[in-house]
Amino acid sequence: MSMVATVFVGENPSDVRPGQTLRLSPAALAEKERIKSARLKILLVDDETRFREIVGRKLRKIYLAEVDEVGGAEEALKFLETGRHFDLVLMDVSMQPIDGFQACAEMQSRGVKARIVLMTGFDLSDFPKRADSLRVDLLRKPLQTDLLQKVLLRCVEGRS
Repeated sequence: MSMVATVFVGENPSDVRPGQTLRLSPAALAEKERIKSARLKILLVDDETRFREIVGRKLRKIYLAEVDEVGGAEEALKFLETGRHFDLVLMDVSMQPIDGFQACAEMQSRGVKARIVLMTGFDLSDFPKRADSLRVDLLRKPLQTDLLQKVLLRCVEGRS
């Protein structure tokens, strides 16, 4: 048994175009349901408004996540000062004046308990090393659904 899901603009399964359907395996469907039931709390940080809107909508609609969106690292750091709990901070690397790596290090030094995952649309060879040094995952943009779902599932498993 498989479920049909609509592919949104910004997703990048290489064999599927936006608007086409994608069949999910029973295992992927079970993972998706597990993520949905967890109602993850996510802080989405990216200076590209359209990207935030697309990914935020996807996280809310497909995974039933509670998503707060901010346009930069400074705003994210201020937002986290409010004491709100997040399961995941999904953050772009290339932002100004504070980039995602700097913000990640600052969040870690402040004791933020959320899983932090960085994203980039650039192919810079030092990015994976820098992410490794911070002990965080690095996803390529546009985000691939299967990789995003794996990250979300790790957040669910980390709650246990």
